Formats: sequence, structure tokens, C-alpha cells
Amino acid sequence: PYRYDHKLQVEDAQRDLQKAFIGFQGALQVYPASRSCATGNWGCGAFGGSAAVKVFIQWMAASLAGLESLEYFPWDDGVIHQFLSDSADVFSEATVGQLCQALRRAAQLQMELDRDVKR
Repeated sequence: PYRYDHKLQVEDAQRDLQKAFIGFQGALQVYPASRSCATGNWGCGAFGGSAAVKVFIQWMAASLAGLESLEYFPWDDGVIHQFLSDSADVFSEATVGQLCQALRRAAQLQMELDRDVKR
């Protein structure tokens, strides 16, 4: 959910949330006995997406689709791996709505910081 200027865009995040939801929902239809799915840093290579944002988008989508767990493989991204290890217990209590509000607030803060810097 970043544009060419690398700014978090709520519209892009919503689009990615819909795409991930459809993918996870489809996986449950094909494999109804499985309540878990493995995933990783979608769109973070050539497309320049933020792995930190993708973690939360996929987490929300998996929850909304009805998955009970999500196995996230950040590959060689040690920062995201450590973040997931350190924060899993904290975020396991968060609702999808709370995660969504946090992403929206992060985008809003970024816009405010950009506006302040340009003054």
C-alpha cells in the first residue's frame, strides 16, 4: 500500500485487504478442513510495499475470512521476523477493527507529518 512516493495510502490498503480476503476465503473453500494458511511479504519486492503494513493487512484478511491461524514467513527480513516474535502476544488480543484503526491512524499521522515538514 505505497505509491511511487512511498506514502501509505488507505485506498491501497483497502484494495490489498480485499485481495487478501478473497485469497484466504478461496483457500478455505478448496481446503475446508484447514483453518490455517501460510503467507509472506506479498508485494514487497519489485512493487515496493511495506512488509510491516502487509503483515497487518493479511492478518486482518485472514481473520475476516475465518482462518484460525496465519503462518507468516518474512523470508530474509529479520526486522519483521523479530517484530512478529516479540509482538504476537500483544496483537493476539486485538480485534480486526482495532488493527484497521491503527493503520488508518498511521496513514493520517504520516500525512500530518508531511504537511508540517512542507511548511
